[in-house]
Amino acid sequence: MKAYPACIPCQVIFALEMAKRATGDEAMVGEIVLESLRIIKEAGLRLPPPRVAKEIIRMTKRRTGVDDPYKEEKGEQNRIGLKLYEMLRGKASLDQAIAFSAAGNIIDSIAVKGGRVDFQRLLEDLLRSEERFSLDDRPHFKERLSQAASLLVLGDNAGEIALDRLLLERIREEFPQLRITYAVRGGPAINDATLEDADEVGMGEVSEVITTGDEAPGVILEDCSQEFRRRFAEADVILAKGQGNFETLDELKDPRIFFLLQAKCPTICEYLGVERFSLIIKS
Repeated sequence: MKAYPACIPCQVIFALEMAKRATGDEAMVGEIVLESLRIIKEAGLRLPPPRVAKEIIRMTKRRTGVDDPYKEEKGEQNRIGLKLYEMLRGKASLDQAIAFSAAGNIIDSIAVKGGRVDFQRLLEDLLRSEERFSLDDRPHFKERLSQAASLLVLGDNAGEIALDRLLLERIREEFPQLRITYAVRGGPAINDATLEDADEVGMGEVSEVITTGDEAPGVILEDCSQEFRRRFAEADVILAKGQGNFETLDELKDPRIFFLLQAKCPTICEYLGVERFSLIIKS
């Protein structure tokens, strides 16, 4: 998915918010935002937003020396995700677990101002999540899983990853023949899940965990590690969580890929033809 004009102000706001998390030096913040404007201008509308975000992230880390400006935020999000996981485990059908995983995609430091999550509101959203699918390919997804030997899941955000664990537990119960692999980012990228976050929620207990080998907040295959690209090529079914993975992989039109997300961005909502905050599972 290429960028749209409406993506540009969002990219600038992202650069400002990340810079402010990384440093209290206002002059440095200003320099980062100005450099980000150069990056955005050079990219134009040719590239998917996560590729542009990757360059802004790298530049911000280089200028401030802060590798993970969202580290504390992610820890809190994981604690909330685990609390929800403990409340919901053992009570969810596979269809419900898919819905919970999609609704958990709202734990997003770009879409949610300040990265703060309202626990009670999120719980309420989860409990009514099955009503909120605008595009619902769950029957097709389950049919494909029943015929597959391997599933590759591409994770998205911290916190949300705990609800992904719940989903993988249900998938393992229903499709015990599946070899499941869960992929996280190869380095800190906004509040996207990394190996540290996977460890915090116990993802290794239900799935092999690997990284993409790249710190983009999406999957840019040519920038990923050779090992990840091999796993991607060999997977029978791929479940791609979140908007960043959708933006970077949609144009592949790969029939193995199912996208599972909450449509938070107005541009993505328009592209998909859905209302904002709709839940989506589509191939």
